[in-house]
Amino acid sequence: MPYSDFRSVQSERPQPMVFAGGVFLTLLAGAVNVAMLSFYAVPVSHMSGAVSRLGMGFGTRRFADLGVVGLLIGGFTLGCVLTGALVGSSALASRRRYALVLLCEATVLGLAAALLGGATHVSVILCAMACGMQNAMASSYYGLVVRTTHVTGIITDLGFMLGARLTAGHFVWWKFLLLLLLVSGYLAGGTLSAAAMAIRPGLVLWGCSALALAIAGGCLRFHQTASEPSERDARSV
Repeated sequence: MPYSDFRSVQSERPQPMVFAGGVFLTLLAGAVNVAMLSFYAVPVSHMSGAVSRLGMGFGTRRFADLGVVGLLIGGFTLGCVLTGALVGSSALASRRRYALVLLCEATVLGLAAALLGGATHVSVILCAMACGMQNAMASSYYGLVVRTTHVTGIITDLGFMLGARLTAGHFVWWKFLLLLLLVSGYLAGGTLSAAAMAIRPGLVLWGCSALALAIAGGCLRFHQTASEPSERDARSV
């Protein structure tokens, strides 16, 4: 998650809470995506497949399920729009707005859990919306473009960094570690979700909603902790 007081430098390592937040967010996205893949056989954390499905439908003139695919893309886009409206810019002064986005995500996931197995496709669209909200919340900081709902870009960056290292290029270890942790978080979320779906499928999305709520609480706590030194400094002047 981007914060305005993090300077865009290549060597300074961000606070450990940023690492933890990124891992929990990727874990959450991985769990939501596998839950929808297990229940409806539809991915929701990335739109590449959905857009390709649209292209296939238009190309073969098979339009039977294109309405659902369009709604899936629309839900993801709507989530991004909502985050943009709440955050306002990529250089946000208040971290509390990120907590508000996460609170909205938790609510949307809770609604998806309540409707799971009921209204056709509604849970899928709501989960896509939640992923869109989360994905839009991440932005550029510390020379990285971090996305927490899919790993294509992350794996690309990992491979690029390794290739640059082989030719004695610039290599920042904390960036490599962060990206590796993000991939691991996404994998762990998918693994846990698949195991839980085999036992209690109805509880998985409720657990995802609770996790989003917990991350929102951690974000608020991080905001309060980071604000205390600044307030003390201001009073001492």
